[in-house]
Amino acid sequence: MVTIAFDGDGTIWDCRREWYDTASEAWFTIEKTEFPMGYERFNEFIWSVVRPEHIMQNAKLASMNITLPTNINDLVKLRSMFDVFDYVNAFYNCRQKAMKDKENWLKKHKLYEGVTDMFKSLEKVRTNNVVVTSKDGTSTTELLKYFDIDKFIDEIYSKELGGRQEQFRCLSAKHKDHIVVYDDMPENLEVAKSFGFIPIAAPQGYSRQSDLAEYVTASPHEFVRIIRGLI
Repeated sequence: MVTIAFDGDGTIWDCRREWYDTASEAWFTIEKTEFPMGYERFNEFIWSVVRPEHIMQNAKLASMNITLPTNINDLVKLRSMFDVFDYVNAFYNCRQKAMKDKENWLKKHKLYEGVTDMFKSLEKVRTNNVVVTSKDGTSTTELLKYFDIDKFIDEIYSKELGGRQEQFRCLSAKHKDHIVVYDDMPENLEVAKSFGFIPIAAPQGYSRQSDLAEYVTASPHEFVRIIRGLI
């Protein structure tokens, strides 16, 4: 049986509004000032965000009027100057607070077109489906239920396990069959390759198309066809 590891943010659902609102509140919690990036500017650099610390590091650069490079390596070098541990803690605390108004929080997420049909088709193929995400397990479970796709998911590998290295290590230990990783971010796809997994890029997400050029890409409408070719 083929096991498919689906990323959540940027692959199954669009979470940009939730990220932005949570980051803005976390920033205010610590800095007592408005978030230094407008929503449009935030979206311009969404391609560089894999985890919440990247949002907060980008904001740090913006607050100092430092131009954010469009080359990822140059941006990573600049971001490494900032320890944003407290900001990331504030981010997760603000998310937990926001989730008390569950309906409003859930509405900040949008399911990508074709995702439900993709999972229905995979049922016929009989794949084992898991979600691997930088979100916590509770919020991921709530989103899966909200979009009525929880019935298609067998397991969740959330941030409580650590980053992608730790998550994929746990996944590899449990599943000895073929493992496919469906993700929108090159950083995560590279980790997948290092484990010998099959990476498939999700173009509906946040990466620039040029950053996904070396990968097989598939929209949710195209994904099942590729999986059938592996079986």
